Amino acid sequence: MKSAGSASSTLLAGALGWAALVTTLVSALALGANRPVAWTLLAVTVFLLFSLQMLLDLFRGVGREGRALAPIAILFVGVLGWALFQAMYPVPASLAHPAWAGVPSTDGRISADPISSLHHVMRLACYGMIFWIALRSSSAPERADAFLAAIAVFSTGLVAFGLFSWSTGSNLILGDRGSGVVSASFINRNSFATYAVFGLLANLALYLKHIRGGTGTTGRDLRDFLESFFSTAWIFAFGTLVCASGLLLSQSRAGLVAGSLALLAFFAVRKRDRQGSGAFILLSVVVLLGFAIVMLSSGVLSRLVVAPEEDARFVFYPLVVDGILERPWLGHGLGAFHDTFRMRVPIELAFTQIDLAHSSYLENTYELGIPAAFVFYIVLGWIGVVLLLGVWARERRRRFAAVAFAAMVAAAFHAALDFSLQMPATAALFAFILGIGWAQAFERPYLPTRKERPVTRQSV
Repeated sequence: MKSAGSASSTLLAGALGWAALVTTLVSALALGANRPVAWTLLAVTVFLLFSLQMLLDLFRGVGREGRALAPIAILFVGVLGWALFQAMYPVPASLAHPAWAGVPSTDGRISADPISSLHHVMRLACYGMIFWIALRSSSAPERADAFLAAIAVFSTGLVAFGLFSWSTGSNLILGDRGSGVVSASFINRNSFATYAVFGLLANLALYLKHIRGGTGTTGRDLRDFLESFFSTAWIFAFGTLVCASGLLLSQSRAGLVAGSLALLAFFAVRKRDRQGSGAFILLSVVVLLGFAIVMLSSGVLSRLVVAPEEDARFVFYPLVVDGILERPWLGHGLGAFHDTFRMRVPIELAFTQIDLAHSSYLENTYELGIPAAFVFYIVLGWIGVVLLLGVWARERRRRFAAVAFAAMVAAAFHAALDFSLQMPATAALFAFILGIGWAQAFERPYLPTRKERPVTRQSV
């Protein structure tokens, strides 16, 4: 029997997890938290929750999954420390960014835009804190399932709003900017596409959890399938259909490919669960996704056949690489891409506002320098390896690590061609999903949930 103190700390851990998740989800409604006031409020709220979580961890300990994170946390804090050093500490003129040559009376910094650097450090730290809170509050599988269900339902509602706005031509949040494509509350369809992929994965995983059908096609299998479908599974089947439709109608080419890769990764790493992967289950998934695919608009088809040379990003990618080679070790400063890249914009793109590199890998390397960016991607790659090993190692409840790994596959691909994870609401949800996956990636003694425990007849 748990002590009163242990029960209270468990309850508090759950409350902190729910508060962090609600904050993360609600931030998507504020234009994807893509304004300084929105991402600052998100960061401040998360910092307060993180502070309470750290106090709780001093009392409870961090567990095996928390201790396993120590080397990754050290590397991540090191990257943040370097970004802070870029922004805050004066350096000799030979190390300072050339932009400081115009203000000789001021001590130069490595970062060309210290204020923007500090904002970006705050955002990265916020995502790390969300990851930790999610990790610490998702050790109980029942709560992890509840978190995943909340993500699935919220994503379905948000994408449904986007579909409604697209069909009516009026978006209450975006106004005229939301017409033509499905982007819900996001000002960028690519960031919305990644968000929709996360919702698609959450819905699909929970659909497969709740559906039953055995491994054959007998009458009993069909009866079990229909009973499970109409009791609970239909909710997540509907969510899968809605999120897939929103993804396709966002007309995001990279988002569509990222979603396809995520689904392939999800089914590739997911072993057969106890309820089986019967014919009715597989057929239902094919029908759901197939129905969404036939809704593929002509807009995204036409965008898929655009030649690479017609896309502006392939014009300035080499220029970003030139900027990296100009300051390969020190970088230009986290968040300083917009101001420092202006002088490199070619004449044919002079009419375009290029404030992002449209490749998070290139932009982070441009800003942080090669060594710090390399360490940053080691951190993310390490998490991905742990998630993959977790799917393979666990005998039960593999869905959490499978969803997190598939989400990482989608995000990793999309980040190569766009800036989806530079949208705070998308990055925050990504961090929460990774936290859930990490918490459930470590095998532990199996304790059946209340629903799984057999009913025993008590003597009278």
